[in-house]
Amino acid sequence: MAEYQWGLFRAEGFGDFMPDDPAAALDLPDDLVDDLYSWARDYDAEINRYVTERDEVRHNARCAELERSGEKLASRVARALKPGRTVTYAGLA
Repeated sequence: MAEYQWGLFRAEGFGDFMPDDPAAALDLPDDLVDDLYSWARDYDAEINRYVTERDEVRHNARCAELERSGEKLASRVARALKPGRTVTYAGLA
């Protein structure tokens, strides 16, 4: 799940990290890494937009769209990872 200006991934005992962090050794394809960063930028932009607009209806619709995109990205990450790793999104495996 996206969180404003935080790392895109979390692992127990490892903390927050980015998809291309060499210490995490995810070895994700470049196009997936790019899509993950784009999604995070879109989320941060939406939060900034909401702070300016304060339009709850538009914000909730945009966040729902971002959540759907996040679910798709989580599935892509799960397929790209080596066996033995588990991906959850919003607490769901």
